[in-house]
Amino acid sequence: FVQVFDILISAEGSNSSFHPEILFLNGSGFTLAKVGDAATLYCHIMLLGDSAEPRYAVRWEASRYGELTVAQFDQSQDEGPFIHPAYRDRLSLVSNGPESLLHFDPVQEQDFGEYLCKGQVVGQEGETFTSLSVLAEDTRLELEPTTSDSANHTLMSLSSSGRVRARLGAPAQLECRMEAGDANSYAVQWETARGGVVVSRVDQGEPAANYLNPSYRQQLSVSLLDGTTRLSFHSVRQEDFGEYACNAWLSGHPEHTVTAYTTLEE
Repeated sequence: FVQVFDILISAEGSNSSFHPEILFLNGSGFTLAKVGDAATLYCHIMLLGDSAEPRYAVRWEASRYGELTVAQFDQSQDEGPFIHPAYRDRLSLVSNGPESLLHFDPVQEQDFGEYLCKGQVVGQEGETFTSLSVLAEDTRLELEPTTSDSANHTLMSLSSSGRVRARLGAPAQLECRMEAGDANSYAVQWETARGGVVVSRVDQGEPAANYLNPSYRQQLSVSLLDGTTRLSFHSVRQEDFGEYACNAWLSGHPEHTVTAYTTLEE
């Protein structure tokens, strides 16, 4: 039960001079790591509007140090990314199209905390969007008996698309991304945060449990591929606006469900 789809959002009217603007900035959410490990935070920009080859400017800031700029990159410039001197021995920044990856290797104690990814389209004087990612110390294995394998049944991180803006009648997409080491299969249940109405359920390990609410069957499709699930609205209705809960777990282990929230707003 895997549906793969493409979303194309364009300006109305063939003669429109509509410029691209950021629809949402998706961050890596909550990421666990130990001192000495390698860890990666990411943010991904989704655009609204037409553009052949948009270029992006992205800045990463560490909140614990008063929003200190730890790395930044402008794709319109010839020089490489800027890395703050205090981080150059262990930090790298990869900017590939709309995706920016902040990679720590190795993680040090002072690296834990909140990071803000601020992105904008180069040449557009629009709003700068911000997503929040948290690099947190993983202490779970130290608190569990060595004979327990529960850590192997738990997602390491779950992130969502945050706030997604859409217009009535236009397509829109909500997203959750999961990471769990060597996991082979995931399960996800999308619900409305208000009322807890189940919109869809996809379980790669138990296909018989897959479900799509009849009220939404003509309105959206759902996919789950490579740890990323997407809820795609073909034509947004007024009743579709609101907050959605993305409940995720490793197939066969719903007792370790984790939840992320994302909002579809007008």
